[in-house]
Amino acid sequence: MATISTTGISSGSVIDATHILRPINALNGTTGPFDVTLSGSLNISGSLRIATSSIINISNHAVVLAYNTSSGDIYHTTSTSGTSGTSGTSGTSGADGAAGSSGTSGNSGTSGSSGSSGSSGTSGSSGTSGTNGTSGSSGSVFKGTSTTDIAIGTGAKTITTSAGLAYTVGQSVSITSTANAANFMVGRVTSYNAATGQLTVNVTVIGGSGNHTNWSTNLESTLNVGGFPFTGSATISGSLQVTGSTFISSSKVLELSPSHPLPSSGINSGSLAVTGSNLAFYDGHQWKKVTIGAF
Repeated sequence: MATISTTGISSGSVIDATHILRPINALNGTTGPFDVTLSGSLNISGSLRIATSSIINISNHAVVLAYNTSSGDIYHTTSTSGTSGTSGTSGTSGADGAAGSSGTSGNSGTSGSSGSSGSSGTSGSSGTSGTNGTSGSSGSVFKGTSTTDIAIGTGAKTITTSAGLAYTVGQSVSITSTANAANFMVGRVTSYNAATGQLTVNVTVIGGSGNHTNWSTNLESTLNVGGFPFTGSATISGSLQVTGSTFISSSKVLELSPSHPLPSSGINSGSLAVTGSNLAFYDGHQWKKVTIGAF
């Protein structure tokens, strides 16, 4: 409830029309001193509107009209700024903008450390066999045959054997009867013609005797002496060196040809020789007579 101020009206005075016009002019916005002063409170249950033209601007006066939402009071302050209001609710998000262009690629990072080796896989199946290689060159051939009619004996012997054999000068060869192996000759090659098969041998060891026409020629590999051991007899025109033991059965005889005089050089220790009716033994320094007595 508003109370009209009685300022300027004496107690008991008669209220005249000017006194009544003051609140009317104030409410109508008439310029002049305000004729309505509220010394108490004014409660408005409806709307309150203040016309913009009725607000008086006074220079250098910082006055702010404020409204307390809790108490409903309207008051003024001397601050230039009022207290900050509560933040309003967020608006809805705008539509997504168009995608920007791709940026330039960054520098490559350093390589990471190598990982541990994986376990070995299972073995694959075997591949197919390759094609056969070309045949190797043929080996040397030494075995030949001959039909030369020749008598067994020592010294130079020439026969015609197979052509194309691999004989070379100095090799030891055997010439053996194909009818009876006890008939043979052994010696060193002095010449061989691979085109014609003509073979010349210096025979030093023989077995058997007689003329024969069917021969087999081949390398002789057993100490150049006709393939010991053998059955039959053999004549050695040179020397025979035995590096191991020599055994003569009780039914056999070792014959030594006499030597006049005894050799003086190229003699091996342990050599035996016959001179006259004496048996001599060489001990590495000199010949010594072997005493023969009755058993």
